[in-house]
Amino acid sequence: MIGFLSGLISCYVLANVVQFSGVSTLIDGAMVGFVCWVGFTGATTYNNQVNFVGKPVTLWAIDSGYNLVSFVVSGAVFAIWK
Repeated sequence: MIGFLSGLISCYVLANVVQFSGVSTLIDGAMVGFVCWVGFTGATTYNNQVNFVGKPVTLWAIDSGYNLVSFVVSGAVFAIWK
């Protein structure tokens, strides 16, 4: 249940970021999703998992990959959804 709620909050915030940025194409929406992933999820999880916990970068990439895909796909969908 907590995972669902956190995913819902992330999608809500990403939808607002896409709307505020004014993008309307699939590629631009995917780029907004990618930039949001890099800035909010990728950087923080990298710092926590690799620098502090000591996980290998490859394991971080696997763990964080589904977030990357979900941010990029969601950003693209939100950009073209009217």
